[in-house]
Amino acid sequence: MSNGSERLQKAALFAEIIGALAVVISLLFVGFQLSRSTAEAIGASHHQLIALLNGNDDWLQDPVFADTLLRSEQGRDAITDSEFLQVASWVGQRLTVCENVYQRRDDGLVDDDMWPAWAAGCADVLVSNSTARVVWEERKSWFANDFAIWLEQEAGVNQ
Repeated sequence: MSNGSERLQKAALFAEIIGALAVVISLLFVGFQLSRSTAEAIGASHHQLIALLNGNDDWLQDPVFADTLLRSEQGRDAITDSEFLQVASWVGQRLTVCENVYQRRDDGLVDDDMWPAWAAGCADVLVSNSTARVVWEERKSWFANDFAIWLEQEAGVNQ
């Protein structure tokens, strides 16, 4: 083999090594960016969910509704039909937020550390308020089946 040919082979080998290192560095960078993007998506999702929850809690700023909701914990007969409609609307909105959280968790957009708090809060809607359970029985077909099964298990309803 000639001296020029050896140099060419060494240069080609060196170029292959540099190319392989560039690929590895690029993959590491893409992995870092993907991890960062995922964290940002989880943060944005959490922010959106909190905004939805806070919007639902705006109802509680009305002292008349707050009183109605408290009385509804004593059962359906403790409130009037028009109050029931208000409570049913509030419960429906709250459970829609819960379903949204549940589905975002399946999509990997709810942090694992936050999930137990969300799950407990969602189950508590049915646990703490018997009128909410009446609403649930009337309207659970409005929700995805997997969410309905999960919520009933989490709340210990219909078991």
